[in-house]
Amino acid sequence: MAPEYLSPGVYVEEVSYGSKPIEAVGTSTVGFIGECKKGPVNQPVFCPNWSTFTKNFGDFADGGVLAHAVYGFFNNGGARCFVMNVGTDGGEEKKGASKAARYIGFDKGPGERSGLHAFEDIEEIALVCAPGQTDPAIQDAVLTHCEKMR
Repeated sequence: MAPEYLSPGVYVEEVSYGSKPIEAVGTSTVGFIGECKKGPVNQPVFCPNWSTFTKNFGDFADGGVLAHAVYGFFNNGGARCFVMNVGTDGGEEKKGASKAARYIGFDKGPGERSGLHAFEDIEEIALVCAPGQTDPAIQDAVLTHCEKMR
């Protein structure tokens, strides 16, 4: 049955034409991985703001390059990030492990991952940042992780 228009004018009629448009997926969640003197090691921590980061990992004195990167992220409008502390070279938790080994980590399944592998449990991470890392093994591990998580 056709609609009945009782007066002249402009009429809007919504018609469904099959599938709906694809909804955009958020691309603003960053995964930061680096070294801090304080905070949990190998446990991604959700940080919605700078004060959450400082509460968990300390400020610039404790967080080094990682703290500067996270501060810059929030200072430039960033809103959501996960931070992974891989410990420091002198940390008791990883005595003898190379820096690259701490960043790459191990994968023993969900909840049993460390380093970059721990980010595999968090699907919303769209960008991974390892500030200050120039070691080719670490850079390659970050690229491999990102290709895997596409």
